[in-house]
Amino acid sequence: MTICNEEEVRSYYMKYVKHKGFGVRRKNSRQNDDEKIRWFTLVCVRQGTTKSQASNVLNPRQIERVGCKARVNAVLNEDGGYTLSSVILDHTHVCSSEKAKHFRYFKKVNARVAKRLEINDEAGIRTSKTFKSVVVEAGGGRYENVPFGKNECRNYINKTQQLRIRVGGVEALMSYFQDM
Repeated sequence: MTICNEEEVRSYYMKYVKHKGFGVRRKNSRQNDDEKIRWFTLVCVRQGTTKSQASNVLNPRQIERVGCKARVNAVLNEDGGYTLSSVILDHTHVCSSEKAKHFRYFKKVNARVAKRLEINDEAGIRTSKTFKSVVVEAGGGRYENVPFGKNECRNYINKTQQLRIRVGGVEALMSYFQDM
């Protein structure tokens, strides 16, 4: 199978991943001298085996690696597109499509909600209130209907606040302290 670019390979595989219910990470890749990626490998997040390096025994890593063999290898061809050279779809663990929304890749704040978060933040409305309104709008006040959580909203607001301070620099900081 031949696909035009790396982003299309990733989005094509992510559709399958979401349907099947597992997480994906990029294991390795190689680049040409002109910074074009020659080949890359996408694997299940539970691929490989490692000892836990968590400093706290009571708070282990979220995802345990169990030696899953699922992977997709994509190789750059002469046309500039990518050819899927090997595809392994067998997992050594249970996959759940209901739990797929808890993986990092699927917890993205969409553009409409992001704009609302920015406007409400500038108006002084708390992030928790904005998130609750998004949940109600998504369908009857059920948190399962929203593909992201309150923490993703807070992280987005923190990032936009940092960018606002960088753009205006000292003037923005002085006006912030004057408002306080």
